[in-house]
Amino acid sequence: MTLIFREMIPKDLPAALAVRLLTIENPITIDELAADYGVTPECAAAAMATHVRGRLCEADGAIVGFAMGDRSTGEVTVVAVLPAHEG
Repeated sequence: MTLIFREMIPKDLPAALAVRLLTIENPITIDELAADYGVTPECAAAAMATHVRGRLCEADGAIVGFAMGDRSTGEVTVVAVLPAHEG
């Protein structure tokens, strides 16, 4: 299996958020993500246009993990990996 690491673009957000929902550590639903953290594909895309950057990992063309961070604070805001790709 070949892993490809690259910068995230807004088009990647739906698939990346789907990965986030399937994590073992701190699982969450899409509704909880929006209600508790204010995270939606639309707001994440807007943040990516200014101060948020992300990197992702693809295997066989599918996103299997990603990380995002806030350049204005230096905070890593999310790291998510599909359970089958942990380790």
